[in-house]
Amino acid sequence: MSANEDKENHVERATDKTLIKLPASGLVQEWTPAKNTTSAKGAVSKKKPPTPQAYKALEKYKKKRQEVESRLDEEDRKKREFCSKPMPDFRTLHQKLDEQVVIHCITVPLTPKVLKNSQEAQQKFKKKLEHLKREEDELRKFKSRPATVLKAQPFIPEKKDFVVEQCPFNLNMERRLQERKQYDEALRRKQEERRKLEEDERKRLEEEFIEEFRKATLFKAKPYSSKSSSYSEDSSI
Repeated sequence: MSANEDKENHVERATDKTLIKLPASGLVQEWTPAKNTTSAKGAVSKKKPPTPQAYKALEKYKKKRQEVESRLDEEDRKKREFCSKPMPDFRTLHQKLDEQVVIHCITVPLTPKVLKNSQEAQQKFKKKLEHLKREEDELRKFKSRPATVLKAQPFIPEKKDFVVEQCPFNLNMERRLQERKQYDEALRRKQEERRKLEEDERKRLEEEFIEEFRKATLFKAKPYSSKSSSYSEDSSI
């Protein structure tokens, strides 16, 4: 048994009704219900299988697509056609303009908020000045007072004996003078100590300089060397 015969037997034994085997080849078509081609006696009919439903649906889709394309083309053609607009009716327009009531708009000026605040501040300041001026005028007015001095008893001086007690006192100037003397004395001692240290340092540096200078000026004999001699052996006679 060949491989093609095994494949045909396997397709025939399939229980899925949506598959059918073509007699000419070993291919299987989908979307087509399988029909019982065997007769009552068991013989195989020689009629061609019906057209699959998928091809019919494909034709419907193609037809609908063509209708949509033709409709869109017709709409585009109508849009491109020139259509003249009718002449406007000027009589009705003029009548509407005559019937229209003209309302004149008046622009009301608005004062800025900053200007309002400044005006309010100026008014308050003016009211304050008026109030102060009114108080000054009231104070300047002359008002007579009752003469109570005429009824009062006259002043009679009295002589009293009293003793002045002396008590010691300390002026702040004397205390500050003593503090200043102490400060000046401490400052003088500090300056003397600094001057003494500077003088000692100067003497030490001077002695070191003199010692180094003496060492540098001290003559020392150098050993004779034939290489360092300025005369050569050829020139010596």
